[in-house]
Amino acid sequence: MELYDYAITGAGCSGMSLINHLSTSTLSSKRVLLIDKQDKETSERTWCFWSQKKPYFADIVFKSWDKVNFTYSHHSKTQSIFPWKYHCIRGADFYRSIQSQMAYRAQITFKKATLKSIYENDDLAVLETDRGSYAANFVFNSIPNYDFYQRGDAISLKQHFYGLFIETEEPIFEADCMTLMNFQPEIYAGAGFFYILPFTAHCALIEFTVFSENSWAVEKYRFYLDKFIKDYLHIRQFIITDTEKGVIPMTDYCFPERIGNFQMQIGTAGGMTKPSTGYTFRNIQRQSQKIVEHLEKYQNPFYSRQANTRFRFYDRLFLNIIRQYPEESTLIFRDLFLHNHFKKVFCFLNEETCLSTELSIFSKLRWNPFLESIKDLFLKKNMIYDWFHSS
Repeated sequence: MELYDYAITGAGCSGMSLINHLSTSTLSSKRVLLIDKQDKETSERTWCFWSQKKPYFADIVFKSWDKVNFTYSHHSKTQSIFPWKYHCIRGADFYRSIQSQMAYRAQITFKKATLKSIYENDDLAVLETDRGSYAANFVFNSIPNYDFYQRGDAISLKQHFYGLFIETEEPIFEADCMTLMNFQPEIYAGAGFFYILPFTAHCALIEFTVFSENSWAVEKYRFYLDKFIKDYLHIRQFIITDTEKGVIPMTDYCFPERIGNFQMQIGTAGGMTKPSTGYTFRNIQRQSQKIVEHLEKYQNPFYSRQANTRFRFYDRLFLNIIRQYPEESTLIFRDLFLHNHFKKVFCFLNEETCLSTELSIFSKLRWNPFLESIKDLFLKKNMIYDWFHSS
């Protein structure tokens, strides 16, 4: 078997991000194996995140906005979030950037293969694929095991979406303002919203996102998207230049930091997706950076990940509200954004607020669904202490 210093399974966002961080560190001479069952050459999807500082992958950020809109029915609010900016990176640009690094580094090997299993012997990990077996000192696995999401009392939902990249003849869009959420109960009454990234006055991504237990057929997304575009945006003629479709697992399952002695879970498989929002890109970059720093300093990747129990508690409550009271969840989003400054909300969603700020935010929300959720999850089962302790 070929022996590598590190093996990465899955050439998605987390796998490729780790390649990038390794390549730009003192570990750049290490032999790295990257395994995926397919090449990453198409756009596939976009990744978005917000930041106050220079963004990750600044050279390939496709578009940034410092003005954000939130709309609920006929109530609309637009604010500047400066010095924050909301950034968009296209999948194709991201993959090309990392692949160009790989092309100049002979120590990085890509194998197009399907992973069958990973097992450990006394001093390394072995990866079994349909193209052969490989060994590595450490394995970083980004392929989610969806059985995890159904374990114990974990709440598991899906954030699923379908989007259209469109072009119009007339200048329709305000190119310097993105729409984070547009809830239109008259079009869709459930836990779902429309999302608009305007790239120019003529081009935009318009997406429909839904929170539920199961994803939909394309035709169902298109029904609501066409209604929103024609009846709300009043766009009668447009050209579809591309589409994107995805599913993001939203769960409060407590993911293991490691499996065995030589395996570490990364990306969504390692719990980097924020349960209540689905945002993952920023957390992946932070995880990749910490892995590399720990490898440089201690020769192993297993840094201590300190979960913020307070925010995990908030996430669990909100996931349960979406599951049990979907209509109430949209009203919580309404109050969260319409009654608070967007910059405060972004800090809260980044888990960078103190308790007093959080109480100020909560004081403007609907209390009843949260109280019902606490009763559903904890009081009935007398398990609040056990849950906090296990988290």
